[in-house]
Amino acid sequence: MSRNLTQPELGKWLGLTPQAVARYEIVGVTKATALAFSAIDRGLKPVKLSKSDYKLADERATGKPKEEELNE
Repeated sequence: MSRNLTQPELGKWLGLTPQAVARYEIVGVTKATALAFSAIDRGLKPVKLSKSDYKLADERATGKPKEEELNE
C-alpha cells in the first residue's frame, strides 16, 4: 500500500533509519508497523520517546523496575 512517503520520511514517523525501512520493504511489515501506518493515516504526529519512556515500557513488560533486574 502506497502512502507517497520517502524512506527517510517514513523512517522519521516510525523512529527508524531509511535503511531499516528498506529492509521492511523487502521482508514485509509487522503488525506494529501496520498499526503505525494506520496512525499516520489518521493524522497522528510522530513522537520522540525519552529514556524514561523506554524504562517505563520495560518495567511494564517485565513487571519490575530495571534496577531490580540489574541487581539479580
